[in-house]
Amino acid sequence: MGDRRYIIAEHARLKVDGIDVGYTLAPTTISIARDYIEANVEQVKGPIKEFLTNEVMTIETTLAETTMENLRIVWDQESSMLVGGTFLALGTEGGANEHTIIINANAPEGEDYQYENWYIFKAVSMEAGQITRAKGEVSGIPVTFRCLKDTNNGNRFGYRKLSDSEL
Repeated sequence: MGDRRYIIAEHARLKVDGIDVGYTLAPTTISIARDYIEANVEQVKGPIKEFLTNEVMTIETTLAETTMENLRIVWDQESSMLVGGTFLALGTEGGANEHTIIINANAPEGEDYQYENWYIFKAVSMEAGQITRAKGEVSGIPVTFRCLKDTNNGNRFGYRKLSDSEL
């Protein structure tokens, strides 16, 4: 069984591939899930060691700004499918598009820094929730990104940094 860590930063600001995609409506949830296998021997009742076999990091949030560019990213469409900022072709085939993600949020209380910055080397849009247009309701774009380990950066997902400035 893996352990999960949740770090929640309300109303974070998100950048994808260096483009500011705006604020989030709901908290941004960053989680890591790990799977292990147990080493068992006949002489001991129970495992004597655990081996990490898989590690998955996800980012879940709701983008507050329902722009065509944000829809393109969330629905995993090629940048060429967005024409003039007013027309987005949907349902194109191809592989998953990898993105860099930066999350800027206020630092947790008690820290000596103003901002909490997350930099993710590679991520793909894995799931997009439904977009609702309703009278009297704020519309957003729910999205889940799956982070990929970057072999050019020490097989890491990215890093978290406390700072007095945004990335």
